[in-house]
Amino acid sequence: MIPPGDHVVDYVDGYLHEALRPLEMQYVREHCDRCRICQLALEEARQRLAVVQSLPPVTVPDTLVQAAARRVERRRRWTRRVVATVWAAVAASVLIAGSVHLYYASLAPSPYDLRVLGQAEWLADSRASLRVVLWDTSRNAGVGDVPIDVELAAKDSGPVIRLASFRTNQYGTATPVFQLPDEVGQEYELRVRAAVGRAEESVTRPIKLRRSWQLMLSSDKPVYQPGQTIHLRALALARGDHKPMAGQEVVFAVSDPKGNVIFRQRNVTSRFGIASADCPLAAEVVEGAFQVRCELNDTVSKRTVEVKKYVLPKIKLDVELDRPFYAPGARVHGRIRAAYFFGKPVADANVRVVVQGASPAAAQLVSVEARTSADGTGTFEFTIPQSLVGSEQEAGDATIRIAVTIQDTAGQKQTKSLRRTVTTNPIRIEVIPESGRLVPGLPNTVYLFTSYPDGRPARTRISVSGIDRELATGDLGITSLEVSPSNERVSWTIVA
Repeated sequence: MIPPGDHVVDYVDGYLHEALRPLEMQYVREHCDRCRICQLALEEARQRLAVVQSLPPVTVPDTLVQAAARRVERRRRWTRRVVATVWAAVAASVLIAGSVHLYYASLAPSPYDLRVLGQAEWLADSRASLRVVLWDTSRNAGVGDVPIDVELAAKDSGPVIRLASFRTNQYGTATPVFQLPDEVGQEYELRVRAAVGRAEESVTRPIKLRRSWQLMLSSDKPVYQPGQTIHLRALALARGDHKPMAGQEVVFAVSDPKGNVIFRQRNVTSRFGIASADCPLAAEVVEGAFQVRCELNDTVSKRTVEVKKYVLPKIKLDVELDRPFYAPGARVHGRIRAAYFFGKPVADANVRVVVQGASPAAAQLVSVEARTSADGTGTFEFTIPQSLVGSEQEAGDATIRIAVTIQDTAGQKQTKSLRRTVTTNPIRIEVIPESGRLVPGLPNTVYLFTSYPDGRPARTRISVSGIDRELATGDLGITSLEVSPSNERVSWTIVA
């Protein structure tokens, strides 16, 4: 069908030779009646047709007819040869397909099963291992003394790396250990080949080499004021052997409570695996929890710091007690020293000392008051109650909390708390056999450790029932003795 358009100039010759369809003939005729351009093209086409029809008829020479007949005959012979060749190829294909079918029909499955057990991801530049099993399914047993090669090849390009060559043991298994290359960034194939006689069994597995780090991010303090600087430091270690990751690029970033990134800086780790950055805060900044992060490739370490306005204490208060631990009913002597941060002593200030149990909800045990002198010092005393509640975690000992609060003449307050252990056993004794338990009939070394309730080693003299000599612990509070028990249970009385 003639596509609709502005003109039908290209179809006027076909119209005169009646080579168009009836509907197309009608469309061209009607279009030329109303279009002057197409009407002129139709008149020129009629003139060309009249010139062609005025030419005298010409008889074709016999030589030309014979030459055309010969060419047609040659074309027919060539077509017959092509058809014969195609049929021969089809017959050969059928014969080959049948032969292949018979060949594969006569094949038997291999009785050997090569199994490779291991991880799909390995750490680059580290030691790795596999479990290889060669199993004979016909005998349901392992195949021993078979050479096996393990290779690692990059899928795209690069040399093939031989990781291990070994032989299976009598059970048909082996566990090779090998060193991996320090290369990442592309896909690898693990190839395991076993030569069983003239046959070869192989397994190919995709393997990914990656690097993995341990990254620890720290800041110089947990709370900052607007206008201060956040000092950041990161330590990067290899996950496998914990070696420092030197020369690695890290990225520090700080986000405000709304999630806006206000700081971003790149740095390179030193030969000790350490990198640092400083984030200055604006004087007018959104207060709240700021997210601090450090990135080392795919490893991220995060922490949260608080940014808010705070007021430093105006008074520096020091409290000293006469002993590191006490007995029930003991007299406690304390000394305080208070001074303003610009150096002037806090004179004639009221001091209140409150003693209670270790728990914040514990009842108040003692309360005393004192005053500071002109140089900002003062003393206080109180007596510990005879009866206190101990805890199982502290071996029956009790803990008291001593809160000292000072208030100057301007009403400014400062509080400091201390903890002390209250015990009836001033020396603790621990008995530790060298193997965890005594072995009857053999010489056993038994270690004795003596310490004070606050954890300090105690230099003591020790007497053990059944031992005719006295033992002495050194500066570390340790001594030992050798015994050969005849029974599984031994009872001693030890006095330090």
